[in-house]
Amino acid sequence: MFWTKELAYTITPRGGPMRSMGTLIDANHALSKDLPLAYLRRKHWLEAGNLLVEAATTGDDAAIELATEKLLYAIEHEGWMTRPVLIPEMSSYAGDEVPSEFIPRRKTRSENLPARRVSFFRPRWRQLEMAVVESTVKDEGSFLASAR
Repeated sequence: MFWTKELAYTITPRGGPMRSMGTLIDANHALSKDLPLAYLRRKHWLEAGNLLVEAATTGDDAAIELATEKLLYAIEHEGWMTRPVLIPEMSSYAGDEVPSEFIPRRKTRSENLPARRVSFFRPRWRQLEMAVVESTVKDEGSFLASAR
């Protein structure tokens, strides 16, 4: 077993429960000790763990690189690492403003909620207006109600 071999590069998550990982054994401990058990049932963590064991078994550099990439993907999928976009000075964007597609945009609170709960945050006046417009009651003259 090649657990002491280095990963393709060191991974240090910015958030979440995981530690910094530099070797295969560090990644093993991060998966087995830092992550809650429910996380390990998710597909991206299962794939990362399987590739990690395969890399430690074979010791092949290509397998280690693949395991490192999958581990980084799983961490990014959880939102625990955001990599800043680096624009080199030699690029065509160097003298200009940073294009909007490179600037990460945070979602608003209503975008993070499921569709069925978004209507809860509408102003009440808008809901009342919709109820009046969507009403199907027809006016058929005066109606006398008994006052019992």
